[in-house]
This record gives sequence, C-alpha cells and structure tokens, in this order.
Amino acid sequence: MNIFVNKIKYLSIFVFMFLIFLSAIEARNEYFHLKEEGEFSSKKARSLIFLKKYIYIADEKNGLVIIKFMGNSYLKKVSSLNLKGKVYDVAVNGGYAYIASEKEGLIVVDITDNFHPKKIGKRFIKGKIVRVVYNKGYVYIADKNGKVFIVDVKDKFSPKIVGSFFTDAVYDIFVKDKFLYIAAGREGLVIVDISRKDDPKEIGRYSTGEKAKRVTVNGDYAYVNERYHGILILDVSDKAAPSEVGFYKNRSKISNIFVKDDYLYLGDSEGKLIVLDVKDKSFLKTVVEINTGEKIRDIFVEREKIFLAAEKRIKIFRFDFSNE
Repeated sequence: MNIFVNKIKYLSIFVFMFLIFLSAIEARNEYFHLKEEGEFSSKKARSLIFLKKYIYIADEKNGLVIIKFMGNSYLKKVSSLNLKGKVYDVAVNGGYAYIASEKEGLIVVDITDNFHPKKIGKRFIKGKIVRVVYNKGYVYIADKNGKVFIVDVKDKFSPKIVGSFFTDAVYDIFVKDKFLYIAAGREGLVIVDISRKDDPKEIGRYSTGEKAKRVTVNGDYAYVNERYHGILILDVSDKAAPSEVGFYKNRSKISNIFVKDDYLYLGDSEGKLIVLDVKDKSFLKTVVEINTGEKIRDIFVEREKIFLAAEKRIKIFRFDFSNE
C-alpha cells in the first residue's frame, strides 16, 4: 500500500513539474515568428528612425544616410548628406530631419525629397551631443557634459536656443507631455518640468545606485538602464516621488532600450536582442532572445518590424504578436 501511495505521489510531482515546464515554453514563445527581413551595410550607424518606407540613419562616418525599405528584403540607399565631424543622432518630423553633429551642433535638413536632402539651418552648440529629440516645435539636445538645450525650430532656417537645464551628466533624454526625463549618470533619473521652455525646473529624481545610461517612458512608467546592473522600472505618475516597481537583470551590458505597448526591447553589448513582456511590471517575461552577432547601438520598432542599428550594419526583423 505504501509503495502504491509513493508512486502516486511521485507521479503527481512529475505531472506538476511538467505542467510548469510547458507554461514556461508557452511564455517564451509568445512571439513564435521572428525572421530577418534584410540588412544594409553601414560603417558606423549610431541611431535610426523608420518613417513611411524610409530609414533615416545617423552614421558617425557618413552623416545622414537615407534608405528605402519596401519589405521582402528590399533595401536601397537613395541618398546621403555628408556633414562635418561625427554624427551621433537624428530625429525626424514633418519633412525635416534634426541631426546632432560633433562640430556643427544642431543641423536642420529638408527631407521632403528623400533623394535630395538639403541642409537649411543650424545652431552651433559646443559640447558632446549624444541625443536629439523633437517634440511639438522644439528640439531638445543632450550634451553629455551635463546640459540639455531647448531649441525653438519653428523657423527651420534660424533655430533659437530658448532654454537650458544643467546637471552633472546627461547620457540620454526623453520628452513626454510637459516633462523632460534625463538619464543623468550617477545622479540617476532626473525629471524636469518644461511647461516654461525658458525656465525648466527639476521636480523629481530617483537615485539608481549606478550610472543611469538610457531612459524611455511609456504611460506612467519610466524604464531606466543602469548600464552594469539592468533595467529599473519606475512608476512616475507622481513626478515628485518616483518609485521602483520592477527590475530586470541582464547578463551583459545593455546598450540601448525601446518600449512600445507592453513590450520592452533591449540591445546589449554582445549583440543580443531581447524582448520582454512588461504587462506585469513586477514579473517580466522574456519572449524573444536572439544573437545578432554585433553590438546593438539603437532600436526602433514600427508595427511588425524591428529596426536595429548594429556595429557595422542595419538589421531588420519581422515579428508576430499572435500565437496562431
């Protein structure tokens, strides 16, 4: 009798563990299709944006590079614009590209004709520009030395600096509504009220413990990359008192992050693309993990496409949210 009871007990344990295993497999395969759509050689792409069939690339060596992407692995370079010094970032809005240049500061480029981009304006800014963000008629420029400049670009030919904010270091910025979020190195996350462009004021901060290198915001949550530790998820509904609600630890350094809907996309220094389901902020699930073979410098997601600026090339993947 005891032998029979023991067999039933061990069988129950086995079935229970097997069901857990199946659940884990199902969770990891929420995206069961992930296919490389194409790639394009790039000497040193730093950032990219995809908009209406075109990929706009800030290439450190070649300036602004524009590629036409029609799907089915069709990638064709249509133009480029060489600029002085290194190029670090690009933002695009309404037929214009805003470029962060090492030697010229902010450059405004007319891209209404993608085959013939034209430089039409600039604002010299001394420093090491690492990020440029467009939002509602203004461009926000992050200088790694600890400055964020607010530039009025309504007049594309003559951009004007209308405000600035200073902190110890600026590695990344994100603008949402009337707030500026700064990944400020050892100062962590700094939140700034920019409702008055000429007088931005700090209203909150969160100490991350290690250097905050990247920040992105979705809804009431900020995702902050501690370069050596992982991703902090902060509830920023109360801007004056952000609070930690989740954390993701990666095995290697995370180089870039992108969030869209309920998914967080990570690129790391070893070339891995990792996609996390962040619906439950306290329990993040890895749903995709692939090795691209090169360090990932930037990520952009549009509908079913993932665009990566890798060390020596642009890579495009297609994914599917369904389980069908």
